[in-house]
Amino acid sequence: MSERSIMKTRRMKTRRRFSADFKARVALEAIRRNATVAELATRHGVHPNLISQWRRLAISRLPMVFDYRPPRAF
Repeated sequence: MSERSIMKTRRMKTRRRFSADFKARVALEAIRRNATVAELATRHGVHPNLISQWRRLAISRLPMVFDYRPPRAF
């Protein structure tokens, strides 16, 4: 194994995973537009593209919240 490939393996990081709660809170901040996506990304330590993606996903699924019908009781 060359020195270059060893250095590459040392720099590799594991993929970070964010909870649904964290994504929802950050997406809600982005929807409210109290700060720019870049400011939110810096504040929360994530890439701006992730915030934009979470925002789009939250907006697209919002109608499902109001379509929910609880199961009927017997």
